Amino acid sequence: MKGESVRVMAFLAHSARAARRFRRRLVTRSWTLSRWYYRWHSLELRGRGSDLVWYFAYGSNMHDSAFRERRRMRPLEWRVGRLGGYRLRFNLDGIPKGRTAPANICADAGAEVWGVLYGITRKQIVRLNMSEGVPGGMYRPTWVSVGDLDGNVVDALAYVASGGAADGRPSLRYIRLLREGARAHGLPAPWLELLDSVVPAECAAHPDVTPQKARAGGSARQTGGESVFLSEIRVRESCRELADRERPNSSYNHTPDLCEK
Repeated sequence: MKGESVRVMAFLAHSARAARRFRRRLVTRSWTLSRWYYRWHSLELRGRGSDLVWYFAYGSNMHDSAFRERRRMRPLEWRVGRLGGYRLRFNLDGIPKGRTAPANICADAGAEVWGVLYGITRKQIVRLNMSEGVPGGMYRPTWVSVGDLDGNVVDALAYVASGGAADGRPSLRYIRLLREGARAHGLPAPWLELLDSVVPAECAAHPDVTPQKARAGGSARQTGGESVFLSEIRVRESCRELADRERPNSSYNHTPDLCEK
C-alpha cells in the first residue's frame, strides 16, 4: 500500500511538472497569451513582441553557456554596462541549499554593479522570465538605468530578489561562470578582481580560510556576517588546484530568484 502511494505521488508530481512546461511553451509562443498570463499575475506587458529592449545581466547569464546555450537567447547586440546605486550580493538560497548562493543586487547609493547589456526582443524577455521563474517566482523584474562605456544610458530590465541579510557563498562552478563571462565581455579590471576575490563554498572549508582572514580581506563591506570577498593571494592560491579541476557547466541549476536579478 505504501509503495502504491509513493508511485501515485511521483506520477502526480511528474504530471504537474509536465503541465507547467506545456503552459510555459504555450505562453511564450503567443504574445497575446503572454499578455493575458502576465495580467493574471498583476503584471503588464507593453508594446509589441518584436520591440527591442535591454536586459542587464550581472550573474551567470553573462556566460554564453548559460545565456545563449541553456536559455537559448539570441541577443541582437550586447554592451558592457554599469549600474550605479546597487551592490552585488550573494544572499539567496541556491540548490542544494547551503552549498551555493546565486548573485543578487541590492540598492546602495554608494556602490555600482558591472555586467552585460543584452539587446533582445520583448518576446525573448518573456522566455527569459519563464526560465527565471517569472512571473510567480521569487524574482521581481525591475527596470533600471544602466550606462554603457560610451556614456549612453538605457532603461534595462534586471532581476532583483528579496535576499537575506547576510551573504552566503556561491559554488565554485557558479562563480566561475561569472568570472569567465565577465572576462569574455571585457568588463573592467577592478570588477574582475572583485569577482576573483569571492571565496566559493568549496574553498571556504579550506583550513587556510578563516573568519579572521575574511575580515582582513576587506574587498567588500560587511553585510551581517563575514564577507564573501577576500583579497588575500594565499587564499586564492590554496583553492587554485580545486578551481583548475572545475569547469563551467551549461546545465548548472541557477535558482529562480525572488524578484530577480
